[in-house]
Amino acid sequence: MNTSAVLAVEPTREQSLAKSDLLRLEGLGDNCELGFVLRRMGFEAGMLLRWASIRPESLLATLRGDFADLYEFDNLVPQNSKMVRDLHYGTSWHTQMYSSLRAGTLTFDSDEEQRRAIHAREVVKLSYLVEKLRAKFTHPNPVFVIKANAGIPEDLLEAIHYQIYRRATSPRFLLLEVQDNPMRAGAVDLLDRNLMRGYVTRFASYDRADEGDDPNWIAVLTQALAHNAEAPLTAVPTEPSQAPEIVTLPFPESTALDLREPVVRDLRGGMPSLIGGNVWCRSVDEDTYRLHASGLHANATRLQWTGVQLPPSYSVTIRAELAIEESLPLRAILEIAGSDGTVTRKQRIFSSRGEQAFFATGPAYLANPLTVTLRVEPLQPLKMGERAVVDIAPIKGAPSE
Repeated sequence: MNTSAVLAVEPTREQSLAKSDLLRLEGLGDNCELGFVLRRMGFEAGMLLRWASIRPESLLATLRGDFADLYEFDNLVPQNSKMVRDLHYGTSWHTQMYSSLRAGTLTFDSDEEQRRAIHAREVVKLSYLVEKLRAKFTHPNPVFVIKANAGIPEDLLEAIHYQIYRRATSPRFLLLEVQDNPMRAGAVDLLDRNLMRGYVTRFASYDRADEGDDPNWIAVLTQALAHNAEAPLTAVPTEPSQAPEIVTLPFPESTALDLREPVVRDLRGGMPSLIGGNVWCRSVDEDTYRLHASGLHANATRLQWTGVQLPPSYSVTIRAELAIEESLPLRAILEIAGSDGTVTRKQRIFSSRGEQAFFATGPAYLANPLTVTLRVEPLQPLKMGERAVVDIAPIKGAPSE
């Protein structure tokens, strides 16, 4: 990060920001101030850290840990009456696991069983937002925004900048650090190709995060979004070609990928991963993937594809059947999540042998990149020796009929 030569950029008078530009933003802390600024602009898209309290040191630890063990139940302690603190990374999150002072000690109001039920719901939402942040790293020109009322040391900012750099797939990403400086309010400095510093008159206090300096926040965001406003140009083919009508979402590889080998599949199908399940979840032949539905809710078995690119009004179709005669009934839930926060969800109960199909159709405008998730779970907890198993045919994205 070269700060010896700084390019000063004059603030713009334009104060309106298109939703398509706002969708390029991702707040990285340290509190809810940016979230409230965006809310007053009418922008409510979810972000992992939009409403969290996270110090820059904790953000760096989270990025270095690649979000592993985030929001684990046993790591959560009361922070205040409506927030918990994750001891693993140090981040504080809003929660419905409420707390009260008892004998001078902040103590959870609910017992462990009730808290685990609440936690199971909350961790699903956070897992979705983590994947949404991962998708933002693949955006052609994202803008990541960070601030801390007390400022961020240069070496710490550099380390955070590097963690974003190693994940961003486009050279046109930008990390925007915002500082308070009344003399420079509304201006920005370009410190490096991917690093910008903007200025507001003052930051809101931590206990009144909704009282930010909106005009200068908007001026700074406008300039940051304008820096790499255009998506990278793509090469024009010498001969016109027609894109294939069907996009196949690939199954996870049964062996580790050799990153030295080129990927020859259709990259629009995204990056597949298996979450949960057990060691028996695998490809059983070239066209079939077997899923064992071994847990409920947050412990459900999931196939997930990130970075999926589908044209408008495409639907994703699942064709599957119970894999074995003794399989117990199971529920399959298909979800298409757009980068703008829109979610389409369909489900099907598989209770007998024989192929069944169901599909989810995205809205007329699909906010790529998408995260597509197929979750399977038994209808009730499995007992020892019981299995709920389904075979999945290749998953297709195609124009809706």
